[in-house]
Amino acid sequence: MQQSNSPIDDAELLTWLKQGNQKVVQVLFDTYYTSLCKTVNRIVHNTIITEDIVQDVFLKIWQKRNDLNIQISLKAYLHKMAINAALSHLRKKYNTSSIDDATPQQMKKHAHKETAVQNLEFEELETQVNGAINELPPKCREVFILSRYEELSYKEIAKEMGISPKTVENQMSKALKHLRKRLAPYIKSVLSFGPLGAAWLEFI
Repeated sequence: MQQSNSPIDDAELLTWLKQGNQKVVQVLFDTYYTSLCKTVNRIVHNTIITEDIVQDVFLKIWQKRNDLNIQISLKAYLHKMAINAALSHLRKKYNTSSIDDATPQQMKKHAHKETAVQNLEFEELETQVNGAINELPPKCREVFILSRYEELSYKEIAKEMGISPKTVENQMSKALKHLRKRLAPYIKSVLSFGPLGAAWLEFI
């Protein structure tokens, strides 16, 4: 399905969701399906799994409609949901493959790693990342969200915010420096989980 531009703004879409208007799911699907698939497939590298994950994202936003508290754009929110779902899938795949291929000694080590992953839990990671993002100055935070969650280029961000591409680059550099420092304890742990860690780090 081709991606289209919705003429309806976020406020109206959120109102539809709160009212239980099922048409909003189709509007969101038509507008964001293609871009979400592109994002998820960068992580899982499997078209069928990608489509399943993205479809589940639309199902979950419908199921959670009465509890939504969206502080960013719907596009960014959906991308965050999709990224977290893809990383969660990768975590499960990583843990399962580690067990299948393990010797008894390796299984013991795996149990330790699995406990570490469980202790970090993606909910906690998301909380830490969101906290670090919220600490950024407003302009810096907006640049980061537009880049990472809306996947705009520096040129597109510059046009949208009315600033120069160089300013966008500087603000993004500032944001990443802050996040890497703030999340250093988590980054060190996540790096030990191979592909899972690499995929997670790509989005912070």
